[in-house]
Amino acid sequence: MVHQVRFKAMGTTIEVSLYSPDMAQAQAALSLAPKLFEELEQEFSRFRPDSGLCRLNRGAGQGRQKVSPLLAEVCALALEFAEESAGLFDPTVLRALERVGYDTSFQEVAGRADRGPLVASPAGRPGWREVQIEGDSVLLPADTSLDLGGIAKGWSADYVAEQMRPYGPAMVNAGGDIRATGIVDPKNWTGC
Repeated sequence: MVHQVRFKAMGTTIEVSLYSPDMAQAQAALSLAPKLFEELEQEFSRFRPDSGLCRLNRGAGQGRQKVSPLLAEVCALALEFAEESAGLFDPTVLRALERVGYDTSFQEVAGRADRGPLVASPAGRPGWREVQIEGDSVLLPADTSLDLGGIAKGWSADYVAEQMRPYGPAMVNAGGDIRATGIVDPKNWTGC
């Protein structure tokens, strides 16, 4: 039997589905999903002034900063993707995004009557190559800010799906970023 929970997080609707014959266990597991997404959003959001990411960005140019292991992992992955894409994926684009008006949630930006197209120019120097991560400490050069919007939601879907794995096959849909775990006979995976 498929059990589901839907809730809002990270600026979208999150759907977590879990296949389990044990309804009580499934409901207990699914009740963890909103809490997990809240914890992750509290680390990765650039729209929450008290988030781990915002604290990191405010400390740019002030030496190494200790961050949570989760934030360090996602920052390191973002830098890895920047390297692999030769900078096409650039987590240091935040200041350019803010300059063109993407300085609040997308829903609020989209509702502005006076906004033009959201086209950000490259972030410029110092850029992603200058960001350093060692364990759970990050060194951001002065005038550098990270935006994890291109990776955090998908990574979070992966993370929550893995947390659901012990309870049965699961699928997490975070606004189109989808992760599934486990194997289920397709005839049992209906109604999702």
